[in-house]
Amino acid sequence: MRLEVIVFISGAVVMAYELAAARLLAPHLGSSLHTWTSIIGVILLSLSLGYWWGGRRADANPSANELRKLLFRAAACVVVTAIFQELVLTLLRRAPFDIRVTSVIATLILFAPASIILGMVSPYAARLRLENLSSSGATVGTLYAVSTVGSIVGTFVTGFYLLAWFGSSQILALLAGCLLFCGLLLMPLSSLSAFAIACISSLGLYVGLDRYTQIMSGGRIDIDTVYNRIWIVEEEQDGRRLRHLHTHAFTSQSVVNLDNPDELVLPYARLMAAAAQAVSRPQRALVIGGAGCSLPRALRARYPEMQVDVVEIDPAMTEVAQKYFFLQADAQMGFYHEDGRTFINREHAPYDLIYVDAYDANLTLPFQLATLEAIRRYHALLSEEGVWAMNTIAASAGLGSELLNSIWKTIDAVFPSTVALASRPPVSAEEILNVVLVASKSPAPLEAVMEAVGTEHPALQRVGHKALPVLTDEYAPVEHYALRGLPEWIRRRRGSQAQPSES
Repeated sequence: MRLEVIVFISGAVVMAYELAAARLLAPHLGSSLHTWTSIIGVILLSLSLGYWWGGRRADANPSANELRKLLFRAAACVVVTAIFQELVLTLLRRAPFDIRVTSVIATLILFAPASIILGMVSPYAARLRLENLSSSGATVGTLYAVSTVGSIVGTFVTGFYLLAWFGSSQILALLAGCLLFCGLLLMPLSSLSAFAIACISSLGLYVGLDRYTQIMSGGRIDIDTVYNRIWIVEEEQDGRRLRHLHTHAFTSQSVVNLDNPDELVLPYARLMAAAAQAVSRPQRALVIGGAGCSLPRALRARYPEMQVDVVEIDPAMTEVAQKYFFLQADAQMGFYHEDGRTFINREHAPYDLIYVDAYDANLTLPFQLATLEAIRRYHALLSEEGVWAMNTIAASAGLGSELLNSIWKTIDAVFPSTVALASRPPVSAEEILNVVLVASKSPAPLEAVMEAVGTEHPALQRVGHKALPVLTDEYAPVEHYALRGLPEWIRRRRGSQAQPSES
C-alpha cells in the first residue's frame, strides 16, 4: 500500500508543481499562451525522460532505498527552485531573447530537474511491485491509474485552494514536504514516526522559505491570488511618493500618488477620464478591468450621481485596491467579479460610458474582449450619445501595429465613428505606447472627445489595416500580434533606468 500512496502523492505533486511554475513565471515573463506552452512542453518532455530513465534504473537496481533517494532528490530540487527562482528569472527577463526562448530556458532551468526525477517514480514503483509476470500488466496499469488520479486531485486542490491560500514559495515548501514524507514512508520506521518527521521537516521548509521570500522581496509586497501574482512597490518620482501595482516586471497596472490619491498618475488614465467630458451628465459607466480602480475612483469623484459598475475577474484585486489604493466602495459603485465577456453577454441596461482596460500579466488584452461578437455587445450596451473606449499597448505602424490595427478594423465593422488617441505624442509611428481606441454611435460624441483631450493626446492614422483580419471568436490571434511588437519594447525597458510604464 505504501507504493500506491507514494505514486498518488507524486502524481499530485507533478500537477501542483506545474501550476506553481505558471505563477512564478507570470510576473517576469507573463502568463500568455507562449508561457503556458513552454511550461507544459518542458514538463512533459522532462516526465518522458524520467519515465525512460526510471525504467532503466529500476531494472538495474530495483530497491526501495533507491526510490527513497529519488524522492529526497526531487524534494531538494523543488527547494532549489524556490530559493533561486527570483535570481534566475530576474537575469533571464533582462536577456535579449524572444519571450518564447526565454520562457523555455526558464522552465528548463527551474522545473525540468525535479520533473525528470518525479517521472522516474512511477516506473520504479511499478518495478518494485512486480512479483508475478502473469499479472504485470494489471500491476503497472493500477499504479499508473493511481498516479493519474493523484494528478487530477493535485490539479483541483492547487487551482481551487492552494493558490488562494498560500504564496508560491510556500506551496513549493509544501510540495517538498510531501516528497519528504513519501521518502520517509520507505524508511524502516513506523508510519506514525515517519509522518511526525515529515511534518517537522515540512514546517521547517515552510518557515525557512517564507522568511527567504521576505528577504528577497526587499520590502516589496508580494501577493498570490487565484488569478494573479501581485507586486506592490513604492518609489519616489519627481517629488511624488508613488505606489505601483504590478503583475508584470516592466509595467504598472495601477499607480497612486500617496500624497494626492485623487490624481490620475498614468497618462492613458487621464485620457480615458477626459473622454467622459463628451457625454452631457452621464448616468451610468461600465469599467471592465479594475486593478487598483484609479479610473472608477476618478469617475465617482467627478460625477457623484453617476453609477459606476466595475468588472474585475479577480476578487482579491479589489481587496488590494481597497487596502492599498484608496478605493472606498459605496452604493453608487457596483463590483462584478467575473470575466468581462460573460458580463456584457448577459447585461442589457444602457451605459453612457464603457471602458475596457483589462490586461493579463503578459501585457495582452484578453482576446474575447476584442472580437467582433464582443464589439457588437458593447454597441448594444452603449447609449445613443455614449462613448466607448479601450486601452491598448501598440504602435500605429511597423511590427507593433498589428494588434492596434486589427482591433481598430474590428471596431470599424460595428461602430460608425472611431478614433485612436495616443496617451502622449509618440516619438515615431513605430513607438509602442498606450493607445486608447474611442468609438461612438454618431460623430458628435467623438468630436467632443477630441476637443476635450486637446493636442496632448494626438489622433493616430491607420497603417496596413487592410491586410489584417476582423477579429472573431473563431479566429483572434491577439497574442501573436502582441508578441511581434512587445519584445522590442520590453528590451528597451530592460536597458532603461526609466520607471515602469502603465499597462
